[in-house]
Amino acid sequence: MSKWAARVLLLSLAQWLMFTDPGTAAEWNRELYGPPVPAGTSIWSHNSSAVYLVATGQKRQFYYQKPFWNVEQSGAKSGALLFDGRRDGNQYSGTAYIFSKRCGAVGYQAAGPVSSDERQIVLRGQAPVRDSSCNPSSYRDDKLVFNFVFKTEADGPPPPFPFTSGQSLRTTILNSPRESFAGVVQAAAPSNTEIAGEIIQSIGAFYDISTCYYSPDAVTLKNKQEDYFIYAYLQLANAIAGIRTELPVVGYPESVWKVKLDLLANGSLDELIRRKTLGEVRDYEGFHTRVKQLEADLVDSLESYRQRTDPRLLSSANHDFCGGDFWGHFAIKLVPDQGKVWIIKGTNYEWCKKLGYTTVDSCDLWDRVLPSNVLPFGRYWYRAEWSDGVKDSGNFSVDTVQQDGATIQIRKPQ
Repeated sequence: MSKWAARVLLLSLAQWLMFTDPGTAAEWNRELYGPPVPAGTSIWSHNSSAVYLVATGQKRQFYYQKPFWNVEQSGAKSGALLFDGRRDGNQYSGTAYIFSKRCGAVGYQAAGPVSSDERQIVLRGQAPVRDSSCNPSSYRDDKLVFNFVFKTEADGPPPPFPFTSGQSLRTTILNSPRESFAGVVQAAAPSNTEIAGEIIQSIGAFYDISTCYYSPDAVTLKNKQEDYFIYAYLQLANAIAGIRTELPVVGYPESVWKVKLDLLANGSLDELIRRKTLGEVRDYEGFHTRVKQLEADLVDSLESYRQRTDPRLLSSANHDFCGGDFWGHFAIKLVPDQGKVWIIKGTNYEWCKKLGYTTVDSCDLWDRVLPSNVLPFGRYWYRAEWSDGVKDSGNFSVDTVQQDGATIQIRKPQ
């Protein structure tokens, strides 16, 4: 919300920091995965970067979608033109571009064939080597390899939630976690846009098979053990739903992964329930130690299939351990302070929408925040109400080292 940027300040221990509008989920996705591409666009990998192909008649153009970090350092940004040419039969020909942060982009002629299965394009040409004045001083053989990854699809209607509209998510999960899990996984199915984003993020790295839920410290201000469990349960459902919907998109048939994924889902759920009974949900490393072999078994099935059938498929991997990321904290303060504020994590907000609440405000995953409460970094929605009845709502994210220990001030609208 634009009004958010005008009203919210971060008070750091050392300095004032202006807290700008974190934007919508779409803007978050743009930062992670590059700009959105139209449905029906094919995504390819090239030198660890995600690129997309625009085909109009015989005209063919490759653009960077998510440049690999070293390519981006060389000056190629999301949306930059990488190849501009045409297709004649099974041959591509046209102008390819190389990038330099100092000298900019320069084109050169490149041509080459499309593979018989239409999943690989190999172009060759003489790329210029530029001197200190950015003029061509020599030429080198260059080879551009494009491997097809997947084709984007339009978002359809969300899957039906298998529980009563407005039903308490807390009660459903706490009272019948096993019976409800299949339905919660069904509701957690990512949209095609989300699927595209996750797969694009995997290009240049590997497809992540992980049930890690990381530290649930301070994710809630209510009954900690119960809410630790709800947090971990929903993260597990999201992970299983993502794997189940994304693997077929990148070319892995169900027969390769279904049995192993079911074992991973059931084994992880059993371990989570066991830890809830013992009061050990907070020990996310202990949880992962018990289930990581199930992840490895699934990875082995995927990698065996990839090596046997098509090494160009995205490779997959799992984690030896969870954690390792910076995990900062912050506080919230109303200005003036005569009032109340509630927050909900971004993922839980999405869950409330999937539950079919008439208004998300009535969902039972909101937490009242007190000035003494400390919250972990993340994306949140908030609702504030001052003693004179004035109300406000919005969303924000806190995720940089500079923001650790900061206090977010939510100011009353004028």
